[in-house]
Amino acid sequence: MGQSRKQILSVLGDHKPKLREIVKATRISRSATYNALAACWKKGLVLRTKKSIYEFEKIFKGRAGMTQTTRPYHLYVLRPEGTDSVNINGREFVKCAKEFLDVRGEA
Repeated sequence: MGQSRKQILSVLGDHKPKLREIVKATRISRSATYNALAACWKKGLVLRTKKSIYEFEKIFKGRAGMTQTTRPYHLYVLRPEGTDSVNINGREFVKCAKEFLDVRGEA
């Protein structure tokens, strides 16, 4: 198992849903973190939210002004032994399956 995966799984050890906290805690780049999480989800090590979460963001672009965007993302949680899905705070977390893949991309 790669070093980044080990770091990510150790951060998820408290069984609380996370995404951005993983990037801060591991100090791994955002893209490397997302790729490692997708690989962990495909291998069945973590569970991911069944539906995307959408967040509205305003980003300051200096002299160009502000841009506004809506970003979709998923939360991840360490997979409990022998469980394929879990409900935490009203969000359903599921294992990797074809019906749960995002239409935006593969993972």
